[in-house]
Amino acid sequence: MKVAQSPSSIGAGEMKPRYLSVYDIAVKFQRGDVFGQRAVDASCLSPEPLLWGTSSDTVFGDELRASIESALHGAGLPLVGRGDAIAAASTRSGFAVLATLESVQLSLCMPEVAAPAGALEADSAATLPTEPSDASFSTDLTSAAPHSATTAVTEPHTAPSTVAATLKPEVPLPQSHARVAVAWQLYSHSEKRVVLQKTTASDLRFLAATEKDHLLHAFADAAVQFAADPALRELVFPKPVLVAAGSRIQLPYVAPLSGSIAANGERIQGAVVTIIAGGRHGSGFFVSGEGLLVTNEHVVLSDKSVCVRLTDGNEVIGEVLRSNKDRDVALVRVFDRFPVLPIRDALPSLGEDVYALGTPLEERFSATLTKGIVSGIRNDEGKRFIQSDTPIFPGSSGGPLIDTSGAVVGMTAVGRVMNGVPTALNFFIPIADVFAALNLERAAP
Repeated sequence: MKVAQSPSSIGAGEMKPRYLSVYDIAVKFQRGDVFGQRAVDASCLSPEPLLWGTSSDTVFGDELRASIESALHGAGLPLVGRGDAIAAASTRSGFAVLATLESVQLSLCMPEVAAPAGALEADSAATLPTEPSDASFSTDLTSAAPHSATTAVTEPHTAPSTVAATLKPEVPLPQSHARVAVAWQLYSHSEKRVVLQKTTASDLRFLAATEKDHLLHAFADAAVQFAADPALRELVFPKPVLVAAGSRIQLPYVAPLSGSIAANGERIQGAVVTIIAGGRHGSGFFVSGEGLLVTNEHVVLSDKSVCVRLTDGNEVIGEVLRSNKDRDVALVRVFDRFPVLPIRDALPSLGEDVYALGTPLEERFSATLTKGIVSGIRNDEGKRFIQSDTPIFPGSSGGPLIDTSGAVVGMTAVGRVMNGVPTALNFFIPIADVFAALNLERAAP
């Protein structure tokens, strides 16, 4: 988000770090695949193939996991222990880490080991989180939507062998070679998507050791590279946005959703909130993953802070940054990251299907979805409104009006009532007008 800075900027506040948990380690090759060679003869000229298969070592996966956790902890990143992994799955502000061993190539020269070619064991498929689920959180990195992740590749890293220092320099010993490439995915529980993808590679040389030792050292080196990535640190330790009074705020572009509203229901509802202030409640929705949301001015009134209740029941304090009474819109900030819906600037067409989300009547009905059609585009004293028969009620104010693709086209404003009975004459502020009234603009794709 790009914001003009000035001495009159509103206070930044402080955002809490987001904890990490390691879910699983997967591999992209099958049992029996050749992943290297090992020679045990004195000259290392007669290598035998190393096959990925069954081993008597049953804690190999745990050792890889321990390497990741050690690297994350060593980089000063907050980590949820394995025993708390289930709790972490439901933590809205946490991340899940998935490592996929993309490739392994070992070349071992071990004349002192007279044993048949060995094999290593690891899970051949990842165990994905059951709550929340997301199709893009998979071992196939190509399945993640391009707009939903940051991708980077680190060149192979080399490190000197620490064993050499303990050996006599006049004794020539053969070296072994280990190359690994690890693909990493970072899944955000709150945003319900993969937010970071990165591949790290390690290229190490060793003296005498087992194939497992070689692989563990190379994997650990790749994990250290991932833990040191600045993009990871920026996500774990988000910086609050400074909003200068009266400045234009540029919101990041959000790509269209893929699939139907039903397929994206969890993300759509996760972007909608209940706002509680002064004994009343209304609705709102996030327009920036960095914690900016919009609602009606008549929901927040003159309050400087409000209670923002998320769809999972968690509550955070929201700071009212801006309000425009004439257009009945307000901008609120919370210090965390949340799902965001795409924006459609163009007005919907007459007869087009639309959906409203909000918290009608009672707080327990949060993120209720109702359906209707566009009945017309009205102009009231120079202000545009989308007219629709989409059902809304007290408490729905400030919620989004979306089209069939899940893109926001408007904000709930007011409904006509006769003798206490709704009339199906309901009015919504076009989202382009909401942004204009709050001095917001959407970045280009």
